[in-house]
Amino acid sequence: MKMSAIEHGVVGLVTVAIIVGACWWVGRDHLRFRRLIAMITVVTFCLIILGAFVRLSDAGLGCPDWPGCYGNLTPHHSIEAILAAEAAQPGGSVSMGKAWKEMLHRYLAMIVGALIAAMMVAAWRNRRLFNQSPTLASIIGAAVIVQAALGAWTVTMLLKPVIVTSHLLGGVILLALLMLLLARQPDGGPWRTRITAQQICACLRWLQRAFCLFKSCWAAGRVPTTPHWRASICRSVMDSGCRRGTSPTPST
Repeated sequence: MKMSAIEHGVVGLVTVAIIVGACWWVGRDHLRFRRLIAMITVVTFCLIILGAFVRLSDAGLGCPDWPGCYGNLTPHHSIEAILAAEAAQPGGSVSMGKAWKEMLHRYLAMIVGALIAAMMVAAWRNRRLFNQSPTLASIIGAAVIVQAALGAWTVTMLLKPVIVTSHLLGGVILLALLMLLLARQPDGGPWRTRITAQQICACLRWLQRAFCLFKSCWAAGRVPTTPHWRASICRSVMDSGCRRGTSPTPST
């Protein structure tokens, strides 16, 4: 199942429009470059949370092909195939709701990738004016390409554990690199945010706890489908870290 040439063209045009628009907006302004990095960092964090939500809601295979959904750009255009798959396996991994969750994650990932490409272009274009090496921005650009490949393999390899784990770990690393790049920017006037190494580590520790709970839920074969489970998960993420050989158990 493959998307048509027109749909590929639409995706390409949107991606190019985001890159060109972001580069035009940044121009030669270092403050806007810093704001772009900050925006990408926030959106990347949201993307990681959305990815965990997609997995824990059993929507990881809501669209079992990649990059489209049953060969189309949106689940709406594949409604017949989705309904047929749902009828063949009621309560399975395919439904219209799950398909939209999965595709929203992909759409947001495409936007993040385009914004990072724009950031990398701006970093190279203004490397002398900004007086900073574009190396870290280029590393982030390479990392997002690897992340895209892992995202595709997550679907095509049917949620193979090592691929899913690598994809999540790659997202955390990408976020850390973005935070590091943001912290290395010089004074941005009233928009400046002082990001210390301790703050970066605190954010990564929170994500580590979320990752460990995610892994434990998966190992135990449990998905938080009730309000009681969701409340237990929130408490576990905020109050505890990894525990070897254990899985989270909701209090009674």
